[in-house]
Amino acid sequence: MREDWLEQAKTKEAADPWAALPDRFVIPPHTLYFDGNSLGLMSQKSRERVEAVLDEWSTLAVLGWDRGRDPWFTRSERVADAVGTRIGARPGEVVLGASTTIMLHQLLATFYTGGHILIDSLAFPTDRYVAESFLSQRGRGLESLVVVPSGPGDLLNPEDIVRCATDDVCVAILPSVVFTSGQRLPMEELTRELRHRGVMVIWDLSHSAGLFTHQLHDENIDAAVFCTYKYLHGGPGSPGAAFVHQRHWPLNPGLKGWWGSANDQQFLMPDDFRGAADTSALQLGTPSMLALAGLQGALEAVADVPVEALWSRSHTLLRFLEQMAEEALVPLGVRCMTPKTMRGGHLAISHAEARSLSVKLRARGAISDFRYPHIIRLAPVPTTTRWHDLVALVETLEELLRAEDWMAIDDTGRVP
Repeated sequence: MREDWLEQAKTKEAADPWAALPDRFVIPPHTLYFDGNSLGLMSQKSRERVEAVLDEWSTLAVLGWDRGRDPWFTRSERVADAVGTRIGARPGEVVLGASTTIMLHQLLATFYTGGHILIDSLAFPTDRYVAESFLSQRGRGLESLVVVPSGPGDLLNPEDIVRCATDDVCVAILPSVVFTSGQRLPMEELTRELRHRGVMVIWDLSHSAGLFTHQLHDENIDAAVFCTYKYLHGGPGSPGAAFVHQRHWPLNPGLKGWWGSANDQQFLMPDDFRGAADTSALQLGTPSMLALAGLQGALEAVADVPVEALWSRSHTLLRFLEQMAEEALVPLGVRCMTPKTMRGGHLAISHAEARSLSVKLRARGAISDFRYPHIIRLAPVPTTTRWHDLVALVETLEELLRAEDWMAIDDTGRVP
C-alpha cells in the first residue's frame, strides 16, 4: 500500500468515534465491499432475528400471531416506526410492504387526481415502468408522462424540474439521489416549489434512507417510497416502504387489502373496508415475518448510532476516496462524476472500459457496481467500510488501469 495513503487512513481511523461499526456486520472474507448501495451487508443482529423467527414458527406455529414477547400481528407496524426514526418520520407515518415497486403503485393509486405524471430521464427504471403502466391502466398514453431532461454527466438541474411542472402535471416522482451519478436533489425546496404549482411529489429515497439526515415530517414532505436493503441493511428482498405525512390522514387507499384494516376490525372481516387511521391503511397482504426479521435486526444493530453520525462518517469516507481517485485514477483516464456538493453516498466514476474494469475488480475480491455503459459506482457505506479498505480499493483500481488488459464486451454489457 502507498505509505502516505495508509498513514492518512490510520490517522483518520484513530480519530473516528465509529471506526468499530463494521465489527457489528458480517463482511465476506478477503473482500473489499463497495456495493452497499445495491445490497447492504448482513448485521450480526439480523442473523439472530431470523433464527428467532424460525424458532417462533417451530414452537408457536399459528399462535405466534398473538403470543410471545413480540407478537407477529403488530410487528410490521413496530418495525415500520423504527424505520421512521431513521428518516425523521413520526409514529404511524411509515408503512412496510412487499416491495418499493408495489408501494409506488399504491401511492399513485391513492394520490393521483388525473393529469400528467412528471419523472426525470435518469429515474431508476422501476419508477418509470410504474408511471407508464399506471397511466396505461387509466387509458392515457406516453403523452401524459412528462420527462425532465438531464444534463452532461447524468446530472439534473432543479430549475428544469420546476420548469417542467406545468399546469397539467399533478404528480411528480423524483429521486433523493440520482442512482447513477450520485447527485443529491434539494428535496425540501423542490417539494415546496412544486406544491406551489399544484404538484404532489413522491420521493424515491432508496439511495438515501438510513444514510441521510432526513427530516421528512418537519420538512413537510408529502410522500416517499424506498427500499430497505441498501443503507438500512434489511437483507435481499427485504420489505419496501412508504412514507405519508400525517396531514394526509385518514387515507383512502387506491389499492385495498385486508392488512390495511384497522387492527380492531381486521378479524371481524366486514364487507366494507375499514382502514387503519394512519399510513398503515396502505398495507395490502400479510407481511412476511422472515423478511421483517433481517430488517429488525439491522435496525437494532445501529439503534445507538445517530443518523447524523452515519451521514458524517459517509461524507468523510467518500471525500478520502475521492481525493485518492483524483490523485491516482484521473490521470489514467477515469472521470469522477459525482458532484462535490449536493452528493449522495457513493462516488460514480466513468471510464471507457468500465464494464471490463468492474469484472476484473470482482475477480480481485473488490465488489463494486457497474452501470451500463461506462459507470462504476463505489459506495463507502458508513456502517461497514473500514478506512484501509479505501486505500486497497484505489490501489487495485490503479493497478488494473495501468495493466490495460481489457476484456471484450458485447452491446448488452455482458461478458462473452
